[in-house]
Amino acid sequence: MDGFESSAYAGERYQAVVPDTLELADRAALALNGLGGVIDPDLHYQMHFLVRYATRKPSMQHHGADTTCDPKLAESFTMMRLMCGSDQYLDLEAAQREELVSRIADGLYWNRVDPARPWRTSYNPAFDGARRDEDLSNVVGVSRMLRALLAWRELVPDPRFDRLIRELVGGLRRIAIFRDDYAYTTPMGALASPSTTRGQVGGEPTNPRGRPRGARDPSSATRGTRSRRSHAGTTSVVTSLPSTWPNASPTSA
Repeated sequence: MDGFESSAYAGERYQAVVPDTLELADRAALALNGLGGVIDPDLHYQMHFLVRYATRKPSMQHHGADTTCDPKLAESFTMMRLMCGSDQYLDLEAAQREELVSRIADGLYWNRVDPARPWRTSYNPAFDGARRDEDLSNVVGVSRMLRALLAWRELVPDPRFDRLIRELVGGLRRIAIFRDDYAYTTPMGALASPSTTRGQVGGEPTNPRGRPRGARDPSSATRGTRSRRSHAGTTSVVTSLPSTWPNASPTSA
């Protein structure tokens, strides 16, 4: 995204005397400092999801939610910088943007296998299963990446952003289950198309009861297909869907 910073944040900067009240621009500058401070440039510009202040020795820690929440920081970077005009962490923001865009493929935003991040594929193994060496994507991460892209697109009408936005929207449509005038995904996050899926879709916890009004509770039915790619070799998983679900046909990875 060459030239994004010079275009997005162009404008006049000046000092002014203002009433001695809560200065939102100052608060935005503090937020910008916090956003940049939790990014790890030595680990693919991932955030430290856990920041512990109320301890004898404050610390930061990576977590399985890092990849899903990275786009939240990217979107907030843009908004806070517009408010305060600071150039703090400008290079870091640009590097993180390039990294996030590189995670988009096959219409989804991916959390890829990386031996340096053994925590990456599970929030809580006791809840969502053992960690596995496989690429994964979840609908929350895709939606957060969409929001970041939209924020960038508002600032710089770059056709590359348009292409990526359309790609992610198409990916979400591909894995959605459509019924009447709404759509939803399986309890594990999505359905996968074997012809385009790079790895597991789902894997991070999704509340199966957070569903549209009138929808059948997916947790009471047969779990939908999950396709995944093990880095030890290709694995095929075939699971039947209830006949009452739209597009109810077995899928093989």
